Amino acid sequence: MADLEKKAKIRKGYRNLLTRRVKEGDELLKGMEESGDIDHVKLGQIKLSVGEKLTALKKVDEEIIELIDDGEAIVREIDEADRFNETVYEMLARVEAKLKKSVEKESVSAYKSSVRAKLPKLDLPVFNGEITKWFTFWDSYKAAVHDNPDLLPVQKFTYLRSLLSRSAQECIAGLTLTDANYAEAVKVLESRFGNKQRIIAKHMEALLHLDPVSWQGNTLALRALYDKIENHVRELAALGVEANTYNSLLPSVLMSKLPSELSLAISRKLSEDDWKFDKIMEELSQELQARERTLPKPDSSRRTSHFKESKPQRERPTSATLHTSITHCCYCDEEHAPESCTKVDKIDKRKSILRDSGRCFICLRRGHISRNCRSSIKCSLCSNKHHTSICMNKRESSKEGESAKRFNPKADPFKSATLLTDAKGTILLQTAQATVHNTESTESATLRLVFDSGSHRSYITEEVCRKLSLRIVGKKDLIIATFGNTGGRRQSCKIAQAVLETNEGNTLVLNLMVVPLICEPLVGVSLNDCIRGYDHLKDLDLADPGTNGDVIELDILIGLDYYWDIVSGEVLRGDSGPTATYSSLGWL
Repeated sequence: MADLEKKAKIRKGYRNLLTRRVKEGDELLKGMEESGDIDHVKLGQIKLSVGEKLTALKKVDEEIIELIDDGEAIVREIDEADRFNETVYEMLARVEAKLKKSVEKESVSAYKSSVRAKLPKLDLPVFNGEITKWFTFWDSYKAAVHDNPDLLPVQKFTYLRSLLSRSAQECIAGLTLTDANYAEAVKVLESRFGNKQRIIAKHMEALLHLDPVSWQGNTLALRALYDKIENHVRELAALGVEANTYNSLLPSVLMSKLPSELSLAISRKLSEDDWKFDKIMEELSQELQARERTLPKPDSSRRTSHFKESKPQRERPTSATLHTSITHCCYCDEEHAPESCTKVDKIDKRKSILRDSGRCFICLRRGHISRNCRSSIKCSLCSNKHHTSICMNKRESSKEGESAKRFNPKADPFKSATLLTDAKGTILLQTAQATVHNTESTESATLRLVFDSGSHRSYITEEVCRKLSLRIVGKKDLIIATFGNTGGRRQSCKIAQAVLETNEGNTLVLNLMVVPLICEPLVGVSLNDCIRGYDHLKDLDLADPGTNGDVIELDILIGLDYYWDIVSGEVLRGDSGPTATYSSLGWL
């Protein structure tokens, strides 16, 4: 009996202590609700203290029940203990809920902060109304914006309008920016651009109208053609159109886009059973890979790392070149050179015609006057800044020309020394070595080119034209003369077509005037020896290393018609010595 009373007093002490702790917990939770702040330390202390005391109380309750023999008394003890414990459990549950809610909130905040820190900004494509690009645009937009539950419809509409241009933008221009109109805008766009059959038809039309490649040596153009075809085929496959559905059409279309030599090579490899679109594409891919392995790999790192790109600069003409003029007279409107006109032979009359027709006195072109002319042309008779056809010293110069001719009666107007030497040493010309191809066959040769911005047109020798069997695409009547020659010789020149291969892997189709000779053979020099000692020219990838004392011949002269297609205009100068100009064939 004494033992029972003792345990009852112990239980009373635990219950009084728990009652105070529960009250403290209730007040703490209420204060946190009002302030919005959560004191994790105090909540943790309350939870730990109450938990320990509750465990001890349960043990005492069990010991008391063991000492009671009366059944009804046992029921009353259990019922009383349960009612008291419920108040404690309720407070503990509230504390646990508050702690859990706080942890979840902090986790979400930390996650969002992490996402903002790590995820890159999404740059969605802009849709301009090109129907074949609709599904690509819509899939990316749908994933990033349309299916985002955190965005309101009006916000999605704002994003959508910012990603549309041209016909797509005009399609929904009449819809105001509201929540209700977003769904309508999506519906209008899907109806206009999401028609699957129209998209399939557009891809097929694009395949049929691809630009053909005429020269089999143009590997870059062939690769571009292959990639375009692959892109359309992949898009068709994504729309559910497999290659076997258009095998009866596309093989012949594809072969018509390829050079005849390449088409023939592919045809030889495939049997009739293998004559399918995917097989042809496989063979074409293998051909391209083989060709690309043989392409030169230009070393452009040196140029880009040391020099900045600059705008093309006007070059001074070299000391000797072929001087040409198209044989159309601006004085009498007939087919001959202006300086050879006999119908209008008075200088005053010629100047009057030029003045009335708004032509320049230097280059004879319309649109500017002599003061604003940027041409480097000078009179071949007196070297002053005007056209030869209006030179007042023509009669005197003609006599001097006749004397010069008597002094050297065998002078050939086609032949002029282009390598000059004087007391200061050798003058280096802008020359290069490059591979030149026939446009219709695999014939090619490594030729030496000279660049001359003082020549209007570009030329090739008859010997090289015959050696490469170049295709003749026309004829042109020109007046061709060397500098210092008072009269030019009218020459009907063939126009040959060739393909120039650059160090950068590109090709350039050239229309070249065919002449017997560009200049007399030259005595070559070693450029590496010439530029040694000039720091600004060290380690350059020269377009023509030159030769040491060997006699060399020039095969092609590149004039202004192609000069700036090859020369970049980037000039490398030092305090003294030669200058170097960058071209797609190397440094000149």
